[in-house]
Amino acid sequence: MWTSVGAPEPPPAPGEPGPPPLLGRTAEAARLRALLTAHRLVTVTGTAGLGKSRLAATAVAGTPDPPWRHTLTVRVQGSGPTAPGTLTAALVRALTREAAAPLDDPEAATDAVSEPVTAPPGTPLAGPAAATIPGVAPVPEAAAVPGVAPVPEAEAFPEGFAVPGVAAFPEGVAAPEDAALREGAAVPEAAAVPEGAAVPEAAAVPEGITAPETGALPEGAAVPEPAATPDPAAVPGPATLPGPSSATAPGPATSDPGSATVPGPGSATVPGSATVPSPGSATVPGPATLAVPSSAPVPRPVTVPDVVAVLPDAPLLLLLDDVDPAHGECTRLVQHLLMAAPTLRVLVTSRRALGLGDEHVLRLGPLRTESRAGALSPAARLFLDRARRAAPEFDPTDADLAAVAAICRHLEGNPLAIELAAAQAARHPLRRLAALTSRRQGWLADAHAALRRHRSVRAAVGADYVLCDRDLRRVWDRAGVFAGSFAESTAVFLCAGGGVEPDRVPSCLARLAAVGILTPVTDPGGVVPVRYRMTRAAREFGAERLREAGEYPVAAERRMSHCRRVAAVAADLWHHGSQSQAVRLVQDEHADLTAAVRHALTEPGHAQAALETVTDLWFWWAVHDRVAEGGDHLLRLLPLCDDGGPLPARALWLAAWLRAGTHPQQAGELLGRAWPAAVRAGDDATVGRIAHVQGLLAVRRHDPRAAAEHFAEAAQAIPPGAPGGPAPSVALSALALAQTAFAPAAARRSARRALSRPETRDDPWACLVARWARAVVDHHQGRTARAWHRGRRALADLDGQPSPLGAAALRRLIGEIEAGRPAGPRPFVPRPAGEGREHRPNGVDMTRPAAQMRAPYRHMM
Repeated sequence: MWTSVGAPEPPPAPGEPGPPPLLGRTAEAARLRALLTAHRLVTVTGTAGLGKSRLAATAVAGTPDPPWRHTLTVRVQGSGPTAPGTLTAALVRALTREAAAPLDDPEAATDAVSEPVTAPPGTPLAGPAAATIPGVAPVPEAAAVPGVAPVPEAEAFPEGFAVPGVAAFPEGVAAPEDAALREGAAVPEAAAVPEGAAVPEAAAVPEGITAPETGALPEGAAVPEPAATPDPAAVPGPATLPGPSSATAPGPATSDPGSATVPGPGSATVPGSATVPSPGSATVPGPATLAVPSSAPVPRPVTVPDVVAVLPDAPLLLLLDDVDPAHGECTRLVQHLLMAAPTLRVLVTSRRALGLGDEHVLRLGPLRTESRAGALSPAARLFLDRARRAAPEFDPTDADLAAVAAICRHLEGNPLAIELAAAQAARHPLRRLAALTSRRQGWLADAHAALRRHRSVRAAVGADYVLCDRDLRRVWDRAGVFAGSFAESTAVFLCAGGGVEPDRVPSCLARLAAVGILTPVTDPGGVVPVRYRMTRAAREFGAERLREAGEYPVAAERRMSHCRRVAAVAADLWHHGSQSQAVRLVQDEHADLTAAVRHALTEPGHAQAALETVTDLWFWWAVHDRVAEGGDHLLRLLPLCDDGGPLPARALWLAAWLRAGTHPQQAGELLGRAWPAAVRAGDDATVGRIAHVQGLLAVRRHDPRAAAEHFAEAAQAIPPGAPGGPAPSVALSALALAQTAFAPAAARRSARRALSRPETRDDPWACLVARWARAVVDHHQGRTARAWHRGRRALADLDGQPSPLGAAALRRLIGEIEAGRPAGPRPFVPRPAGEGREHRPNGVDMTRPAAQMRAPYRHMM
């Protein structure tokens, strides 16, 4: 049985091909079948597009010897929250229909839903589904979000009622408790009474029904006799579902000061149930009195006991699909049904769990995008299957398979996005498709998708967005500016303000994580502060909404301020010896640091802060093999900044250092601009570090004596403890390596001086460089055993130290000694994989291609 709630869409007709098979979810389907067999309440959760509905249908159909005899499916459709009582009424209607058609009758699944609704709001729905959708109007296709009703930015959903596509309540008329009024619908009996009007005495309400509130009676007003309430016991079968009347009201009931006739609500007959007659019309003779016939029956909403009354005796599996628009009502309904019906089992698909005690939750994640043991990943297999279905002649090559893997990574393994991208394989070459999806994915769409919210990635995300309140939307939009993971405190700094209180932001983040918009990167209950990451599709949607609201410049400025603070803190941590902590901080914020720097290239007001940020992170570019990235940032930012002050001199020195290995001529030109700027600024540390880079260039010219002079000048000019660059001991280590070519005794003294300087003990990276340099000097002078022991001890002490390239150099030195090879022309760090690059500079700054090294000093980086 298939029943639709909200804007209905037809189930597959007999003979039509069904949805394509489920791929990549074998383990999840087996787990779900086991849960359904063992437990009475199972919920499949996950963000939009993960295939929750298809997984549920596959698991139900594939369960061998299920403990249920019948299955009933109720799917919640539409955009935005549903009116209260909608899900309960639809469930009663579905169950009473099955009183005439058995649950396992195949014909019952073909006429439960009418064709998609295209009538304007307020038009009575044609077909049998009309009675189950009181007050829910269809969503226009031309909405701002395809398939999603537009929501004004400054407007929040009042709890339970303000639903896009649902007609607004007439001014002065109270909404009935369990149904939304659609435009032109009759005003229910419990409508608000004009000021001064007489209010009838409240009718008796069946148990479990909330009586409507009554207005204050004017002094001296007559109270008519109470209306007769039909005895529930006298009504055979379930309660009737109040539906919209065909009569229309020309306007609000209070618009005419004279008399006005307000027709009462009509009635809807459910097969197998009794019909409750429509109440008569109430004549309003004037603003002071309201005459209501005493014999008018009071319609009551459908309640949980009505559902229980029509449940079959045989074991039943109730599949409540996509219940997010009616999440609160679904929670209450399921809780009561499980207590009232011991043989009932319930399977729910939703973006978040119901939160009931007996609930067992299966959380769906994205498909795996990495290949294992040479086999295609599940995401790639899904793409290829859907591409062949869209274009049978599709025959990918090995190069195409690499592009498919990139597409799946860009789409983060989301099955819906992968299927939509596969449909584009016939229109775009796979390499171009990979490039397009690397930039954006909201453009992926398929107008022929069965469900409206699955017709585009943007529509799927928008279906989540319209269910959020105002604070949640604003936090979502502003968090869309983050390019990577972010801490809770960072989100408070960036998202608070403009109507969002700072103490509200953490709870909004937790709620977004509950529905899958955010993914916790760390354990929310752990010792490490929680960090979140937003999915790419949600991030694009939020950033788009942020630009539409005109808030993106403010959010980008706050992000730049945050990145500037992160760089300053990381530089301070590195300088004071907490280098592992500094590296972890930059690793966590690297994506946003990169995004902020790239945005500064188009925003001149951010260029100075971005240049200072990049310069403070010198250790990240030099020590951690980010040479090309750091050099590119500096060369692009320098033309946008002022030439005065110490900052341009430091930036020019750093750019020359990062370019010395691959572009020595360009590095020399940069040093020619950096030296006068540093002298004018009186920056002795930068002057000394410029001499260090000049020593590197001398190494490339095969001039060890000139290199030694430059390194000695650098070690003397750099003040001890000067921040913002390598310590003087690093220059002494380089001096020792250069002196091995012509002064072995001086090389040993320089290596000992590098290790004995006071600042070396507080600088783990400088200490590592000095220990490595001393081991190299010993190995060159024939003290291989001593060199081996020094290298082993340095490598053992490297645990937790932030120098992966230093570890590689130590292992290479130890391997060379163990192999019995003499000190040979090997660079300090491994050669990069990219073409056209000759080295991977690290903190020692001296790299030469191995083929060009002729002397022992060329072990330098």
